[in-house]
Amino acid sequence: MRVLRAFYFSVFAALGVLLPYFNLFLARRGFSAVEIGLLAAIIPVCKTIIPPFWARAADRRANRKGLALVAAAGALAAGAALAVPAGFAGMAAVLLVFAAFWTAHHPLVEVTVLESLDRSGSDYGRMRLWGSIGFIVLVVATGMAIDLRSTEVVIPILTAILLSNLLLTFVTPRGDAPPQDGGDGLRSLLADPAYRRIVIAGLLMQLSHGTYYGFFTIYLDGVGFSKSVVGLLWGTGVAAEILVMIASGWMIDRLGVRAVLGASLVLAAARWALTASTLSMPVLFLAQTLHAFSFGAFHVASILHVYRIVPERVRTTGQVVYGSLSFGVGIGVGQAVNGFLYESAGAPMLFALSAGTALVGLAVWIRPARS
Repeated sequence: MRVLRAFYFSVFAALGVLLPYFNLFLARRGFSAVEIGLLAAIIPVCKTIIPPFWARAADRRANRKGLALVAAAGALAAGAALAVPAGFAGMAAVLLVFAAFWTAHHPLVEVTVLESLDRSGSDYGRMRLWGSIGFIVLVVATGMAIDLRSTEVVIPILTAILLSNLLLTFVTPRGDAPPQDGGDGLRSLLADPAYRRIVIAGLLMQLSHGTYYGFFTIYLDGVGFSKSVVGLLWGTGVAAEILVMIASGWMIDRLGVRAVLGASLVLAAARWALTASTLSMPVLFLAQTLHAFSFGAFHVASILHVYRIVPERVRTTGQVVYGSLSFGVGIGVGQAVNGFLYESAGAPMLFALSAGTALVGLAVWIRPARS
């Protein structure tokens, strides 16, 4: 299990470098705001489109670990190449290759992790929390390194983490699924009402986060909050996420997956309603603690639910398509729509719409219980 904990730490450590600092790296390299926006869109677009093809290949060939190693090696090579000075077209090309490999790597291994935890009776939430810890550690460490040197340290740090990802993938369990039968696995998944339901609920939950991920910091900065307070608000959310992941196994055992997912959607709506209604610092900190449920509990419960309802022969495809549609489409569309509406509608209105979106997700999720 130590290898799997290290794997999660390393995978999400890379995200802790990319999310906060890659756009800053591009800005210091002289790219314009429009160019940075276009480059930043490459990874979420690839996350939506490319991983399902890797997953189908993994299920058909029964060689999940082999493909994960290819993805890790490709991400390492392309990630290192991001350090080479290039214009917009060159940077876009390298970033596209990087995203094509990097967005496939973690989903290919996660199914193996779930199988290993299932066999050992271990808790997925307690495993996944190491990813959150890795994210926090590298956000802080990379920020300190930039202060000491410059943004040119971003890609060397990222490359070191990608090398760690490759080495750790070598020592993860094989966990290869049996070959897929002659049927169309993806079509059979999408024809399953239970699978469609969790995908739609997950997409709506992530869609409701669009204002938060895209404009929460900009909104608070615009009304005069200090950078340190904004950082504390973000940190409160991640800390709450870690705590609920520690307790997630107990919650799911006691309440069941359906109740945890439904409660998470309710609390997500409450979170966005509170954020829309006031700039009171205590209320905003209270709202941020609900990240424990709008992300932490919902993520753990949804991953476990998909694992349980998807046939073993298409298990990789099931997880990857869920992630692509919920996180890729949900967050991507959410941020894009908020980008168009932010100046005209304002953050409070958009957070109110986010609350409504979470409630629509709740309606989708609880409908079977009423039938």
